[in-house]
Amino acid sequence: MPRPWKPGQKITPDTLRDCLDILAKVIGRKGGEKYVPLYLRIERELEVMQEQQSAYQRILKRAERLHPEA
Repeated sequence: MPRPWKPGQKITPDTLRDCLDILAKVIGRKGGEKYVPLYLRIERELEVMQEQQSAYQRILKRAERLHPEA
């Protein structure tokens, strides 16, 4: 079940996954194919967000190795 989201709140990977779930239901209905571009855009945004989070974690690990006291 989608989590409630309000304008001004941070958009998280979970928020985007909820959007994809809702869009999948809409697209599955008659005439829903017009929303496929929106689905693809949100899917790409989720991939970018996940890639950035992964990179951030790798960077933090590297920084810790280089400067353990920081």
